[in-house]
Amino acid sequence: MLDLLLKREMDRLIKWLTEERGLEIVERGLDYVNCRDGNNTVHYRYIHVDIPNEADIAKKVAELAGDRGGFNKMYVAIDRSIINFIDGKLMKKLGIGVIVLDEEVREALPSIPIATPQATAINSEELQLLERTIRAMQDKINQLEKRIQELEERSKHSEDSIKEKRQEETQIQEQNPVPAVTGAGDVPQFMRENPWLDILGKRGNQ
Repeated sequence: MLDLLLKREMDRLIKWLTEERGLEIVERGLDYVNCRDGNNTVHYRYIHVDIPNEADIAKKVAELAGDRGGFNKMYVAIDRSIINFIDGKLMKKLGIGVIVLDEEVREALPSIPIATPQATAINSEELQLLERTIRAMQDKINQLEKRIQELEERSKHSEDSIKEKRQEETQIQEQNPVPAVTGAGDVPQFMRENPWLDILGKRGNQ
């Protein structure tokens, strides 16, 4: 039942917009329609509430206001039964207009137009320059990534080499321990034949 009502009211709204206002339909949804009015883009949203109350209407208007920046003008389309629950001060503050779908469709409150962001036009030469710049940056990034990978591999190889060398030194030390000097018998031959060794030994005993 609601879908039939929604379709009927949207058809009435679109007929009024095209035939009475002379607007161009750009996009139509289930409960909305976007139009072009000269250089302005206008959004119309149909609001239906089974049991009208100010809180629910205000909530729907607030949700709608979130998209206000995308359109020069914005309207809510409502049944006559809802008109008394619309906060006129709030609508004026938001710049949102009101369309009433009564026996005849009428504009109860005009929308306040606002400027919307416009994309800066880019000519073909600027576009080609931008594409070349992006490709050059991508090439540099690829080269840097390759260089970083090479450095990481070299660093890993160096760490492995140092680790292997330390392991070899440890094995050599374990296989060839340095003998500890504990007495005269352990003194090398060239020192045992040195006369000063006897003199120093005698002085130590004295």
